[in-house]
Amino acid sequence: MKQRGQAGTVNSNFAPAFAANAYERAPAMDGQKAEPTPLIPTANSQTDGNGISPRSDQARLIPGSIAFLIFLGIAALYLSATHLLNRASVSMSLPHTNDMPLIPITVSLSPLAAPQDVSPDDMPYFSVNVTLTNTGDVTLIVLKWHTPFAHGAPAMGIFKVTDLWWGTAVPDMGLMVDYLFPEGGIFVHKQGNKTSDNLLLIRPGEGLSEEVKIGGSAMSIKRGKKHSVKAKGRWMAVWLGEDDNGRYSMRDSIQNGLFESEAVEVQT
Repeated sequence: MKQRGQAGTVNSNFAPAFAANAYERAPAMDGQKAEPTPLIPTANSQTDGNGISPRSDQARLIPGSIAFLIFLGIAALYLSATHLLNRASVSMSLPHTNDMPLIPITVSLSPLAAPQDVSPDDMPYFSVNVTLTNTGDVTLIVLKWHTPFAHGAPAMGIFKVTDLWWGTAVPDMGLMVDYLFPEGGIFVHKQGNKTSDNLLLIRPGEGLSEEVKIGGSAMSIKRGKKHSVKAKGRWMAVWLGEDDNGRYSMRDSIQNGLFESEAVEVQT
């Protein structure tokens, strides 16, 4: 039988590390006060005056920093994706001018001589000859509404007039016309006629001309001034090809083509 060890001693079969802890926790025997054995830090550990290792704080900071960097990356990706989607939606909602269909019609203006028998009390105006030319290889049927051939076109702002002395735009009445569509949105054009109340028929290589007076009560034209004028707007409806029955439905028309003529100078 082996003898028990004396109080305050440790059996030699235990490992030294556990012996140290046991000695530290063992109660004092035989009236002797046991001094606690301080834990000796390893060669790679460091502590401050409070016994706190700075490496433990660094160990806690490293995962937090990684999480913060991941959050910043996700936020940047989200903002980039949102910006691209907004640009795409804006591009889709606002069509570019290059996306408009090219309708083979040219609009040209030529100034006409000022009348000689005008009363001084009359409001000043000038006249231009407007020509629509079909430059394509198919007959075109054009809706007159909001074109240079429309009744009241100068008052509606179809003709853009500039005072060449001041370089400012001449205001128009801003007339708004509420057109009434025929039943079913189908226009009828009589065979053999090039013009009707609402439609113009222009064959390939041909043109239609009309004299237009600009000024009077429709625009604030000044007497004795030089002006430039051009026609600019949007075709409301153009049909490609002549229908045998002379019936033209709005559903079959091109409705978003633009037109603009070259500017010409006139003298009032």
